[in-house]
Amino acid sequence: MRTPSLFAATLFLLTLPACSDDGPPVETPDLSPPDAAVDIATPDHALPDQAQPDQMLPDQMLPDQLVPDQLIPDLPPPPTCTDKKKNGTETDVDCGGITCPKCADYKKCGLASDCLSGVCTSGICQASTCTDKVKNGNETDADCGGGTCPKCADTKKCKAHGDCLSAVCLNNTCQASTCKDQTKNGAETDVDCGGGTCPKCADTKKCAKPTDCTSGVCTGNICQASSCTDKVKNGSETDTDCGGGTCPKCADTKKCGGPADCISGVCTAGICVAGTCTDKVKNGSETDVDCGGASCVKCADKMKCGLDSDCLSGVCTAGICQAPTCTDKVKNGSETDTDCGGGTCPKCADTKKCAKPTDCISAVCTAGVCVAGTCSDKVKNGTETDVDCGGATCSGCVVGKACKGHTDCADQLCTSKLCAATESCKKLLALNSAATSGVVKIKAAGSATLVDVYCDMTTSGGGWTALLNPSTLGMKDFKHPDLKASTKVHSGTQTCGAGTIPNQLNANGWYGYYSYACGVVTFSLILDWKNTLAAKDLMFIATLQGQSTRTLTINGVNTPRTGFSNAYMKCAFWNGPGKYTSPAQNMCWKTSLNVAPKIYLNKLGSTLKIDMKTGPACSPDCKHGAGMNIQKLFVR
Repeated sequence: MRTPSLFAATLFLLTLPACSDDGPPVETPDLSPPDAAVDIATPDHALPDQAQPDQMLPDQMLPDQLVPDQLIPDLPPPPTCTDKKKNGTETDVDCGGITCPKCADYKKCGLASDCLSGVCTSGICQASTCTDKVKNGNETDADCGGGTCPKCADTKKCKAHGDCLSAVCLNNTCQASTCKDQTKNGAETDVDCGGGTCPKCADTKKCAKPTDCTSGVCTGNICQASSCTDKVKNGSETDTDCGGGTCPKCADTKKCGGPADCISGVCTAGICVAGTCTDKVKNGSETDVDCGGASCVKCADKMKCGLDSDCLSGVCTAGICQAPTCTDKVKNGSETDTDCGGGTCPKCADTKKCAKPTDCISAVCTAGVCVAGTCSDKVKNGTETDVDCGGATCSGCVVGKACKGHTDCADQLCTSKLCAATESCKKLLALNSAATSGVVKIKAAGSATLVDVYCDMTTSGGGWTALLNPSTLGMKDFKHPDLKASTKVHSGTQTCGAGTIPNQLNANGWYGYYSYACGVVTFSLILDWKNTLAAKDLMFIATLQGQSTRTLTINGVNTPRTGFSNAYMKCAFWNGPGKYTSPAQNMCWKTSLNVAPKIYLNKLGSTLKIDMKTGPACSPDCKHGAGMNIQKLFVR
């Protein structure tokens, strides 16, 4: 085997750095060959395209160009980084210096660069820490990253996302955290949410406080789903736990997004406003829009209600206000009292409320109350058939007033629902078989004038019209207006001051005529009546006193007396029972018996004339007088 030339070996040694056990490497002097190469034998020929030996470094020379082995002295082997010796530029065994690996912790060093940790303190490599301001150990950048040290800040070097505070390592550099990097970083409490800088976190995401959550509720560091009882404004709520469609409506003064968010149904400028009875919204205690409840007006028909009191009609059925009726047992509509009055319902009974007379059955409304009708209240009420007359309690109605039957009429005749008058009591009885005795009006002869007469509806079949009336019934006239009375002196001279004139008699409850005379005189009391009633029959009672003459003729026909007192009194009587008496002297002419009249059938023609003739008064003496009277004069 051939060995390198001496020159080459020498050159190799000279290129090695000098080493010292106690210090840094010793600077080696420049021992490179001079410009003129040593004259060493060279072969006779040179290889094409190869440098000549004098232009080559020793390791480029061919073997036969090297110095013979025998010319190189025995030298120690050069230092290496694996010779388990501290040599060369090493700062500790096989480490440190220029060419060897860096030294492990606690090995000797000269510079920080000699140490794996990059930290050389007092000539000893220090163990790496996360605060030594050097990138060492597993760190991806000075004092950060690598799994053992804190994560690296933005822009620091990294190998994986876990090396970075932002948890985002891109191109071996820690990136600034964002709210869209799909990583929980920065102040985020969960991936890309929370922390104050990113959007709030959805339900079930991690949180640190309520403001990290969309719901505003952070319990056990987890965002909770919003509810209507969590005391937080969240979800679709317009204010805390109210509004938004899913929670109860908001009270007045709470925030709102629209009317539907408010209990009042009124949202003004984003605030729930207290309901009023004019806001066109059903709110408050209202049962329908602006009506019903405790404070608003009552609701009209067909509107919603909760109670009868919510309705104008006072009737709430199945939650709807009903139209008033006259049978709903409620005062409603135009009624003045329950189911009565007002013009549409029946009239109200006594004691019921009213607004005017037409509201009352009695037609009398006093101080807003229906008052029982009377027969003097100037109103047709009760059973009256006309104003204050007719019916069961009031007197009969006069001619021309309304009636339902004969008993409703004062004159006992109801024809075509009106009270009427006829010409005689006989005709009245024919029209009303139930007519009773009493005063009625009949038509005066030849005119529409009505006159009061008394009818006897019992004697001998009734139908009698009085020509001389009762005195106890308060009749305006004592006689029939067509009856005329007169006297006539036949002979002698009347000596009494007022004798021989017709006088009105009132005895035993009846009116009549009487006349008397004094002296030797004979005279007559004559009654004339035009028979406008077409009467046939006649009845009356009469008394005549005279010394020699006592006659009574009907239409010229002498009518016998029915009784005579005695020859001394010379007093004759005409009456039904034939009664007579013996009165005091000179008083027979004034005597009136309270007995039934005498009836004379078919005695009348077109006229009636009764002539009562008596006299003289003083023959044979002047103790008895002369005179006559007549009462209870009827025709039929």
